[in-house]
Amino acid sequence: MTNTNGNAKYSSDVFSMLLQDKNRALEIYNAMNGTILDANLSLYEHQSTYCPNMPLRHLIYIVGMLQKRAYSQKRDLYGKTLLKIAVPHFVVFYNGKEHAPEQYELRLSDAFEHKTDTPELELVCRVYNINKGNNTELLEKSPTLREYMFFVDLVREYHAKNDFSDLEIRKCAERFFDPTPGGGDSYDDHGLYV
Repeated sequence: MTNTNGNAKYSSDVFSMLLQDKNRALEIYNAMNGTILDANLSLYEHQSTYCPNMPLRHLIYIVGMLQKRAYSQKRDLYGKTLLKIAVPHFVVFYNGKEHAPEQYELRLSDAFEHKTDTPELELVCRVYNINKGNNTELLEKSPTLREYMFFVDLVREYHAKNDFSDLEIRKCAERFFDPTPGGGDSYDDHGLYV
């Protein structure tokens, strides 16, 4: 028996699983920033459908993170000393079926009820289309994103032929990804690590 509701969210589940691996998350960070590590705070989210609310969602995430950090470090928000924070970056990886530009921005100010030329609060999400044929330079730098793109394409191909169960998708994901990100350079025609 297949679960079509589960299939709709497989790509998000697999992407979340990949980012839980610290080595993979760091590899994506380095590919995005061209650095090894710096004082940035990067929030990554995956979307398989267009969502204009990503800046608002990221605002909620970052406020929660900064609040938690300030309280856990017992920092005095009301004191005379300026509290430094990491430079935030907000990134969305898009791999939906709808056509989308290779890169584009979503702005919090687009959600304001009244438009203004000088918003006093702004948050910009940079959206990267990681479907096949898009952002090839980024995908070359990040084996994890490249493997993920091939995985999604392969599951879509199989899903179009017959319904894929959650168990079959999980088995495919376990088989698909190299357990050591960036550890090898050999891929077959479908992007499977060999």
